[in-house]
Amino acid sequence: MVTSKTVHVKVRKITSVAVGGGNGYFSGGNSGGGDQVTTHKVTFSTDSIATVSGGDLPANRKSMASFNSSDNGYFSGGDVSGTLYSSAAKFAFSSETASTLTTALMIARTRLQATNSSTVGYSSGGANDSGTVMYTDTDKLTFSSDSVSNVSAAALSIGRRSIATANSSTNGYIVGGEDVNLARTSRVDKLVFSSETTSSLGNLLSNARKELCGCNSTTNGYFSGGNTSGGAVTTTERIVFSSDTVSTVAAAALTSSRSVPMACNSSTNGYIAGG
Repeated sequence: MVTSKTVHVKVRKITSVAVGGGNGYFSGGNSGGGDQVTTHKVTFSTDSIATVSGGDLPANRKSMASFNSSDNGYFSGGDVSGTLYSSAAKFAFSSETASTLTTALMIARTRLQATNSSTVGYSSGGANDSGTVMYTDTDKLTFSSDSVSNVSAAALSIGRRSIATANSSTNGYIVGGEDVNLARTSRVDKLVFSSETTSSLGNLLSNARKELCGCNSTTNGYFSGGNTSGGAVTTTERIVFSSDTVSTVAAAALTSSRSVPMACNSSTNGYIAGG
């Protein structure tokens, strides 16, 4: 069982997170005073939080996709003041330093999100800066070579941004978001890593919402917070990987309503920060 914890990082929204070496790393985002490069670390064994000296991203950026191998975290795409990026910051867990990958996406876009297997990261969805174009694209980054390609069979069922993701060892789940009509959705897509194909599981969330976050245990994915037609919510819903069924987990509701938080997880806990 995974329990949820709220952690208080310097107030930021639309940040991104990667997990490695027993830590969660929250990078970039927007603090209200501008877009950020800072990386904060949550040490899972102690629930302590610290700024990572030397861990700044190569450039200010928000609304990136984030995923990780066992050795590195990747923060791809995103935007700064209307400029879209197809590059990524690659964060080495061993040295806690970041470098630039010139190409991490086939199309520059923002407000996308990612899942990963043990060997590949998949960046899906997103939009142009104005939100007039919503992408279904899924791009694949192979960890062993840092090479990038588009996977047409893994395209989302509808183009959307402000999605959340979680993954089991075999599948990625892309949840919620906002479509080209700026309508929130409750849709859940499932990406099968072995075949690199994506299909829709249907509208499984209890309420259509965007700007939610996701984390996972080995058996379940958890989707928390976000924004419905009625505003920000505390809701956490669980998808059971073995059955692809979704239900609300009342005891895992957030301590306060928020949209655009970000989440990560250890093997026993999920951590929801910012928003």
